Amino acid sequence: MTVRRTDNEARFAYAIVAPRANQIGKLDSHSGTFTEYPIPTLGSQPWDVAIGSDDAVWFTERSGNKIGKVVPETGTMVEYPLLTPNADPTSIGVKGTEVWFTETAADKLGWLEAETLASYEFSLPTPDSRPQDLVLTSYGNPWLTEREGDKLAVFLASTIQIFTEVPVQTAGGEPYGIALEGRTAVWFTERLGNRLGRY
Repeated sequence: MTVRRTDNEARFAYAIVAPRANQIGKLDSHSGTFTEYPIPTLGSQPWDVAIGSDDAVWFTERSGNKIGKVVPETGTMVEYPLLTPNADPTSIGVKGTEVWFTETAADKLGWLEAETLASYEFSLPTPDSRPQDLVLTSYGNPWLTEREGDKLAVFLASTIQIFTEVPVQTAGGEPYGIALEGRTAVWFTERLGNRLGRY
């Protein structure tokens, strides 16, 4: 289960993804009201959620091979199929109208423009790297972990559109979760290395 909080100070609510229940949930922490939004694709296996500046909730469907969006105010839900079959979309982040997501089985970073619905995929330099989690910088550039590649990677989206990869010190450590500390550091977990890393 993944939880994300909105940035709307007037109404603190939490978006929750429930893979086995095949739904997205919303908890309003002011009223205690919990609302569920069923996903049209059965067995879609929702995995990660991200909340846009308009409070729309974006999510990945690992088995459904889609990116989904739900607008909590109306309950409207839309799904967008990926370009690559069986890509296994895993982690997701939103900055403005740009939606970024990892395609773990396809070894790609996916991009969707929320207004025009233009989409594109960028192949990672390292084969079989299995990109896992991502986080966006204040400029909208994605940092991600390469689970099998034992690397971190940053994609310079706004300028030259290339990847820069950084090997982690633990061979076979499987870098997994990732977070940013301002503009100065990248933190990550190593699932098999049993370590917390900082770059």
